[in-house]
Amino acid sequence: MIVASGAKHALEIGGANGYSAIWIGLGLRETGGRLTSDRVRSARARRSPPTTSAKPGSSDIVTMVSGDAFAAIRRSQASSTSCFSTRGSATTSVFSITVMPRLRPHGLFLAHNVVNKQAEMRDFLAAIRSDPRLLTTIVEPSDEGMSISYKVR
Repeated sequence: MIVASGAKHALEIGGANGYSAIWIGLGLRETGGRLTSDRVRSARARRSPPTTSAKPGSSDIVTMVSGDAFAAIRRSQASSTSCFSTRGSATTSVFSITVMPRLRPHGLFLAHNVVNKQAEMRDFLAAIRSDPRLLTTIVEPSDEGMSISYKVR
């Protein structure tokens, strides 16, 4: 999806051990893009190769931030062409205030754990399904499920 969308800057919110960052980073390597990722378990991610951020020669792709990803995003002026959230606790207000303004038109927002944690995410799921700027679908390649939202405008 990174390569198909031509993403040049991606945000990963709620990364754990770096597995998602590997795949996002591989796509960004092809597009010439960069990844900004928080690590919920950043110390563990740094000690657990092979993550994209631990691979030699990937520092040109990955910027890792520690702490609250949403606070880091709010401090940043960067816009994004792709955003991936593995946080099951995504909230409508944080998404609407923090992520949507920075997601460029034709950008993608993907959220993991939207099926197995949908009770915790009802407001968030309702928001991404009803937002007229987004085309959203839910896919279930596993029990966790993933939402894929495309920002039309």
